[in-house]
Amino acid sequence: MPDPETRNAAGPAKDTGGTHEAEGRSPRDPFAGDPCQTEGRSFVQSLGDIKPISDYLRRVGATARNFRRAERLVGVEGYEKPVGRIDIAHDGTVTVSGDIEEPSEFEQRAILEAFKAVQFPRITTLTAIPEPPPGVRLSDPSVFPCYNSEGEFVMLHQRYETPTGKGFIPWTRWSDGQWRKMEPETLPFFGLPETRNKATLFIHEGATGADRMRRMIEGDLPWSEFPWRAEVEHAAHIGWLGGVYAVSKSDWRALAGQGWSRVIIVSDNDEKGLNAAKRIAREFGSNTWILAFDNRFDEGFDLGDPFPEVLFDEEGVYIGPSLKECLIPATWATRKLPAGGRGAPTFVLSDAFAPMVAYTVEPPRIILRNNPSRDFRLDAFNMMIRPVSDVKDTAAKVHARVECQHDRLLYRPGEKSGTLNVDGSRGFNVYEGGVSPSPGDPGPWLDYLEHVFPEESDRKLAMRWLATLIAKPSIRMKYGMLLISTTQGVGKSTLGHALRLVLGARNVSFPSEGSLVDSDFNSWLARKRLIFVNEFYSGKSRRAYDKLKPLVTEDHVEINEKGVPQYELENWAHFILCSNSDAALHLDGEDRRYLVPTVSEGKRDKVWWDRLYRWLNAEGPGVIARWADEYVRKHGWVAAGEHAPDTHRKRAIVESSRSEGQQFAIQLGEHLTSLDRQVILRTRDVRAWIAQQRGFRDTSDSRLEKPDTILRAIKTVPGVTVWANAMRPKFGATRDSVVMNFSPRPGVKWAEIKDRLTDIQGVSADEPF
Repeated sequence: MPDPETRNAAGPAKDTGGTHEAEGRSPRDPFAGDPCQTEGRSFVQSLGDIKPISDYLRRVGATARNFRRAERLVGVEGYEKPVGRIDIAHDGTVTVSGDIEEPSEFEQRAILEAFKAVQFPRITTLTAIPEPPPGVRLSDPSVFPCYNSEGEFVMLHQRYETPTGKGFIPWTRWSDGQWRKMEPETLPFFGLPETRNKATLFIHEGATGADRMRRMIEGDLPWSEFPWRAEVEHAAHIGWLGGVYAVSKSDWRALAGQGWSRVIIVSDNDEKGLNAAKRIAREFGSNTWILAFDNRFDEGFDLGDPFPEVLFDEEGVYIGPSLKECLIPATWATRKLPAGGRGAPTFVLSDAFAPMVAYTVEPPRIILRNNPSRDFRLDAFNMMIRPVSDVKDTAAKVHARVECQHDRLLYRPGEKSGTLNVDGSRGFNVYEGGVSPSPGDPGPWLDYLEHVFPEESDRKLAMRWLATLIAKPSIRMKYGMLLISTTQGVGKSTLGHALRLVLGARNVSFPSEGSLVDSDFNSWLARKRLIFVNEFYSGKSRRAYDKLKPLVTEDHVEINEKGVPQYELENWAHFILCSNSDAALHLDGEDRRYLVPTVSEGKRDKVWWDRLYRWLNAEGPGVIARWADEYVRKHGWVAAGEHAPDTHRKRAIVESSRSEGQQFAIQLGEHLTSLDRQVILRTRDVRAWIAQQRGFRDTSDSRLEKPDTILRAIKTVPGVTVWANAMRPKFGATRDSVVMNFSPRPGVKWAEIKDRLTDIQGVSADEPF
């Protein structure tokens, strides 16, 4: 936009005949005199100079807008709403529309007669702004010069406050050199010269929001209090003038004709503003959106206002929604087919809307391509899109478009979102990545990791796992982490908060232990990279361990969501389970699924935590992503097939996870390896001995562990070999597993070693050891 302070010198007026007129009217200058007018006619300054017109307008309560139009206005919640319109032809013929009374026959004759003696000046566009209107300063932030797309001045838009809202004065320059409070027939947009060479257009209700964006982009205002800088600073920003009841006065067709890649309409935060935005959206093609603020923003809020304090924490860090989260689709979804006879009209999906959506057959979902992780069930999609559709079932219209069709929904971290042909089918990848890496000092992150994982060897294992999770989305590690500290408040949950910020909220879920273990529904697992459980405690029961086992390692899972048939999805979930109990999760001695590092039992003060959270809620996530990239480059990453490394803490957890019977089995195994001869025991004898040690009458006691449970424990003892399953030797008509304190050579037959078979007495296990 030309600088108003440097354009005060009068410039030549271009005899262009004024601005373009509204659609459906003649493009001829509406303010030009009739060709038959004579030089003897006198110029008038306003319609008030023509007494018959002035009397008529006063009688019907109308306000002149210019020499050719008047309106009857009513105040509605701070807006001036036109309810009736008067159009005056060049010869004085009056035409009315809306809620307004026509002139009487006497009044019309008087107006026609008066028009024979007058002529009117014309609106002019200027290459520079002359001296401003009386009492108006161009430096006033409430004064907005408006230009056409060629950079020519058209109108000064002056904003002022009233007790009930806001008002506007349209100042235009006329061919007689005078400023008048008259608006052109077609209102200009504020900010048009800045729209050149931009792909994205923001359309603001009024000039203030567009002007604030312009001033921040040009460096006249700081970005410090505006959290959406990245989304707006490279876009064009214009303001439509006149408010929600003046939408039809702007030339939307010409604006839409400039070929925008994306259009975002920013109305005031109220119902009328949203309805006006919806009307404007119909003028544009594909990729049109409405920026809809939620109830944390004040009523009437626009981007010219400061963001509400509630959206910032105590340290001034923004904690509100992103701009993307506030967007709702506004491209008109359907179009009417040409009439082909009688009956109800037929609608199909519009060509503008089709590129914005995709659908999947399994599960039945509709996806917004600009926000692929936001997929909708059909009924939810229909309700959401109904305001911009002619039909109730828009989903059916989407299904009819072949370019929208996909066989199945995919979740493939590391791949671009969108269409992927996988395993002979056409899928749609809904994965969206997290924060982008950014430079900065990772010191706060490293301090946090040193606090949470105080043992250096364990910390390196945890850092390698975390760096792989963040920097290598195409790798799914086959083990998770179990974080246990008996002291509460050491900061385990902070890890979940940080990873949510880095990986993206839609890729992380925080289910309860009950949701994981007790519920048949597992929507918390679908389309997630991280499952973080803050409070996990299952005691020594194997139920939780066994239920989680396939979820940690399997590549595909069945997703069971309420109201939807089960469907298969690739499993990209990693698990972090946190607990304050050593009995958090039963772990087998041969467990390969959980890294169990030592976690701090100490605490940090509030100042330390406040400083860390300020960093995490500001530049921290991008810096952590950069740290992860550098870490895997320097130190490597966890390969997809690796098993969880052993730790001292894990061995202690495994020990505490063992039942009493398992502990007896291990004691027996250790006793066997201490013997100086090779021996073999039948599993039935081992169980009988354990039952005796525990004071049970016999092995039928329900409290006694199953054979497999006992064998899993005893074979963890170094030097013990177990023959089970298909290797079980035959004893008469039955087969039984056996335990031995040596390793038979490969291919040995039972007949060759059965002479080592003995009983409990034969290994002196009936004596204390």
